[in-house]
Amino acid sequence: MIVALNSGRGDTLSPDEETKTLARVAASNGFVVAMGRDASDQPVEKSTRDKPWIEPVTYDSDLQTAEDALHEAARQMHTQLT
Repeated sequence: MIVALNSGRGDTLSPDEETKTLARVAASNGFVVAMGRDASDQPVEKSTRDKPWIEPVTYDSDLQTAEDALHEAARQMHTQLT
């Protein structure tokens, strides 16, 4: 799925809640790319490919398995997306 938002030269975009939700979902199972121009009119591209969501997880092996810790971390990350 590709969602494109465009503005006129010199204008800015302000994503609405639907667009923000789409970006969060895309970042969770794909990637998001934003292209535009900076204040000097130079092209700029930002992507979640360059900065993926990495969540460190620690656990006590006496209380939890590594798999259980991973599942719990995934549930917590999912909660942050919804």
